[in-house]
Amino acid sequence: MYEDILQNVQVPEDMLYSEFLSPRYGSPSFVVHGILRQYTGWYDGNPSNLFPPKKREVDAEVAMLAGKKQVMARARKLKEKGRESIALHFVDLAFAVPLDAEEKWQMHLLRADLLDALGHKAKSFISKNIYYAARDRERNFSEES
Repeated sequence: MYEDILQNVQVPEDMLYSEFLSPRYGSPSFVVHGILRQYTGWYDGNPSNLFPPKKREVDAEVAMLAGKKQVMARARKLKEKGRESIALHFVDLAFAVPLDAEEKWQMHLLRADLLDALGHKAKSFISKNIYYAARDRERNFSEES
């Protein structure tokens, strides 16, 4: 439900291009997140989220089930298709399992590329800054290796 609302809220076109209402600093999704938290509270209605395991634990189980090579390959394929946001989640899956030095280096470079692409697509200054700062950290990590 929560994800559906976030994905389906549409801001009227005239507001997106208005001099005073266009999302240059923030983002409409930031506002929707805030409203949902205010009116729905901490529980999203899914019992799986009542006492969830750490995301990294779930990621590791999924990556082990699928196989780390397949997860890494899928991340690259999603990037090629221009689906950077979901590709970034596959990189997170890959990082949840043990990687050798070369695999880590490749995943950091891929993450940096994905963050750069997401930064270019982002409309708000906050989003761009978050993506670009994370990209720079990833590039620094891969250069230090």
